[in-house]
Amino acid sequence: MEELQLAVRLTCLSLANMMYLYGHPLLPKMHYLHPFTVNQLDSLRCQAMSIVAVRLGRAKPPLWKEVVEYMLDVDSRMWMGEFGNSMQAMDEL
Repeated sequence: MEELQLAVRLTCLSLANMMYLYGHPLLPKMHYLHPFTVNQLDSLRCQAMSIVAVRLGRAKPPLWKEVVEYMLDVDSRMWMGEFGNSMQAMDEL
């Protein structure tokens, strides 16, 4: 069996540019000033599920909306604990 070795070299031409990119926040300022409420997130999740259900309903073979809901598990609240913990960590920053 042959072995393949891959070497990747990451270089930065400007240290100042690299420090700026690492120090720059990942999300827009508005996200930190006015974060989404839980109700808004639920609404966005349901809208996204509806869009996916419509697109997959047009596929061949089509998928029913109930199948898409089950696959995406829209009503699940299991993610809320992790999301709440991450939001508390963001507030502390």
